[in-house]
Amino acid sequence: MITQIKHRIDINTGAHLAAKTLGLNEIARVNVSFDRSVPFTPYLENKRLGAFIVIDKLTNETVGAALIRFALRRSMN
Repeated sequence: MITQIKHRIDINTGAHLAAKTLGLNEIARVNVSFDRSVPFTPYLENKRLGAFIVIDKLTNETVGAALIRFALRRSMN
């Protein structure tokens, strides 16, 4: 589950833009939450364990792709 959109990223300038929703092909920094433990490694260390796709539960369509930069601290979860 996407729990928070931190900001959208302008692909031309790299600027961080405020966003509450995302449109088609937009890129953003977000926080995600899982309903079970998921093994991972930051993408820069291991591309297989540091990336995933997001699938809509109702339609089974792929709605996004993600790279993991780091885990949140437990105190922030």
